[in-house]
Amino acid sequence: MATCVTLSGGALPAYLINAADCFLAGRIVAVALIPISKAFVDITDATEWNQDVIDGNIILFKETRGSYPRASAVTAPSRGTQDTKTVGASHTMNFFTNYVKGNHGFWNALRYSSSFKIAFVVGNYDSLYYVNVACSIDGQPPVDESINSETEWDVQVTWSDANTPEISDVPPGVFTT
Repeated sequence: MATCVTLSGGALPAYLINAADCFLAGRIVAVALIPISKAFVDITDATEWNQDVIDGNIILFKETRGSYPRASAVTAPSRGTQDTKTVGASHTMNFFTNYVKGNHGFWNALRYSSSFKIAFVVGNYDSLYYVNVACSIDGQPPVDESINSETEWDVQVTWSDANTPEISDVPPGVFTT
């Protein structure tokens, strides 16, 4: 059960405190590429997600690993006594996935596309981060010199948005294997 805390000032939305969310594990564990034109009716509805996956509209990468560090603020000169003001943010998310052979055409096409947005799942499949703006997606298969290394796709996703991704519950059964 979420508890609402109202901050002074009145202009801010309520800050939700949920005991179940006190600790959320990190690491990106799954990623979805979503057509920019897709508008979810309910982002947590597994039926909606599964139908789009079956129809080939959403591409899922299950069993990934990756990270989403803090976005970099984009600033501009301000007026008065404030030196600068925040006007946006530059975001970068990286993930790694398998199946190197035969997929170069897929990643090469995505590199020049602005037709996709993303969602990614973190931790123990308990949080979905949804990025509802066009993303630049660049997949590369770097090769380490160690014979004990694994060659995999290293995918960098970038986007510009003043807002953080929408964070919600994960639709049940969609991102797990």
